[in-house]
Amino acid sequence: MGYLIESNDFIKKVITIPSADVQVMDNATPYTLVNTSMLFSAVPVFCYVKILNNQTVPYSGFNHLHLANGGNYGSGDLCATYAANAGNGDLALGAIYTFLVNFQASPNKFGGINFFKNLEIFFDVLPTAGDGDLEVTLYYLKA
Repeated sequence: MGYLIESNDFIKKVITIPSADVQVMDNATPYTLVNTSMLFSAVPVFCYVKILNNQTVPYSGFNHLHLANGGNYGSGDLCATYAANAGNGDLALGAIYTFLVNFQASPNKFGGINFFKNLEIFFDVLPTAGDGDLEVTLYYLKA
């Protein structure tokens, strides 16, 4: 699979989301990771997040962190999901949290739909506590 990375098919993007934006990024106010200008689909291949050193309280109280570009955040439109119960239920300093790409939240469904819309990140339920900037490392394809 190394030949795919070396052929420049994957685009790598590292985005730092300020704490104030992380605290409000639900499906009504998602954070845009890739602006497609409605000209292409940004298909995530691999994504992980980590909290930067300015965190004093871990993010907790959410169920899932999603990537989507469907404009509709129902089942089928989600591109990738991180479930809080995959770890200890929060996003804390000192760990890396990986997404399962093309896999929906419960009930388990495989696959997703990629539209010519921006690729966004958001919580299904806003965290009840937490601060600190969120760094997102994303590898994606333009389709």
